[in-house]
This record gives sequence, C-alpha cells and structure tokens, in this order.
Amino acid sequence: MMTIVYYLKQKRSELLLIFFLTLLSTISVNAQYLTDIDSNKYNTIIIGKQVWMAENLKVTRFNDGQPLPLILSNDEWSSLTSPGFCYFNNLKEKYGNIYGALYNWYVVESGKICPKGWHIPTNEEWDVLCNYFGGRFVSGNMLKESGNLHWTKNPNDLDEYDYGYEYDYYNEEFDEYIGNERSLDPSINENIAHNDINNLSFNALPGSLRFPNGNFIKDYYSQIGLYGYWWSSTSNSETHAKAISLSYLDAIVHYKNDKKKSGYSIRCIKDN
Repeated sequence: MMTIVYYLKQKRSELLLIFFLTLLSTISVNAQYLTDIDSNKYNTIIIGKQVWMAENLKVTRFNDGQPLPLILSNDEWSSLTSPGFCYFNNLKEKYGNIYGALYNWYVVESGKICPKGWHIPTNEEWDVLCNYFGGRFVSGNMLKESGNLHWTKNPNDLDEYDYGYEYDYYNEEFDEYIGNERSLDPSINENIAHNDINNLSFNALPGSLRFPNGNFIKDYYSQIGLYGYWWSSTSNSETHAKAISLSYLDAIVHYKNDKKKSGYSIRCIKDN
C-alpha cells in the first residue's frame, strides 16, 4: 500500500512539473520597456495572450499631462471624491521607487492614468490571469515576487509597528476574514505556490494600502511586507469597486469589493 501511495505522489509531482514547464514556455518578459508620461520605465511581461506591466505604477500625471493631486492629510483624503494619490505613509523616498504610488479609484475612473495603448484591468481580466495559473486559490504566489526581499515569511520580523496581534484578525472595515485563508487543496498550495517555479517576473509586491479614512497604519496587518492591493476598473456601486489582494499567508488571490476612497496600487495591461 505504501508503495502505491508513493508511486501516485511521484506521478502527481511529475505531472505538476510537466504542467508548469509547459506554462513557463508561454510566458516571457518583454524586452521592451513601457514608459509613462513622467518618463518612468517599466518592465512588461507576456502571460498567455495578455501583456502586463511587471511593476506597480508610479506616475504623477494623467496621460494628457494634467497633474494628479498628491494628497497628504487624512482629512483631505477621506473627503475626496475625485482623483488623488499618495505614497505609503507619505514617504516617497522610502517606498515610492520600490512599491509605486497608491491611488484612489477615482484615478482609475478617469481612464487617463495608464500610458496610451494601455488600461487598468477589469475584474474579468484579473480573472483571466488567475485562471491561467490554475485559479485564484493557487495562483497568488505565482504572481508574487520570489523570495523574502520584500515579502515577509514572519510578521514578527516587522517590528516597527508591533501591535502584538495574533495572526488571526478580522478586518471589520472590509468585512473580510484575512487571517487564516488557505487554498481549497493544501497539497497544491504547498507544491505549486511555495517553490522557485513562481519566479515569473510579474513581481507583485506587498505595498500595503491607504484606508478610506486616510490612515496608513491601522493594525498589525497594514504594514509594508504583508499584503498588496490592486484596483480593477470594475465598479460595483457608487461607493465600491472591485480589487484584488495578495497575502504573505497563502497563495490565494483575494477578490475584494472595497471603498473607492481606498488607496491601492495599480498595474496596467495592454489594449488588445
């Protein structure tokens, strides 16, 4: 019986390896840079039939040259119903170049933030990306930057804002349990999401967020290094829009319905 189980595990591992080698053959880092109106250059990556930016957006102007308001104060951010951006904790020098800027959804709504010929992905386009790697329950770590340079494996390593919370935490503002979510198939989660095969150069980074009330550090889990958040262009109501997030905890791409006043990262995708 043990021999049969071992054989089946070996065959499963071989099939997974064949699957991902085939997958990698359809993925390539585009040699051409994408340049925005501020002359920032971005790596791009071809994944299936999609072409994505492989870095978070940093631009400070719309693609027609109009300046994008930089919002520093919490009060101004929380009352804003028009485009605005910031850097995490208002520290451009420390975070801006690595993680890019954080934008509210009204920037997305403008349709003028990506370089011409590119756009912010719809929720369906994020879906296509996730499904390419086997679905949202296993694709998260395929999108993350490999290693621990920016993604932490242990929240205790981040001691600057040590709130002393346990790892299970209920975020009431977003009505989402974010503490213990795992893949529906833990064995796939371990075999696919936590190995070096995830270094595909999509390079999703844990750039955290700005909350709708203007705060950056609300709790133990809003630190740089733990979570990343990205807008879609899909509006869900007058006050909420679709987004995705990635967590240091698991390989899940978390689908979110969040307040448009939130400050999230942006990735652009090339027009068809």
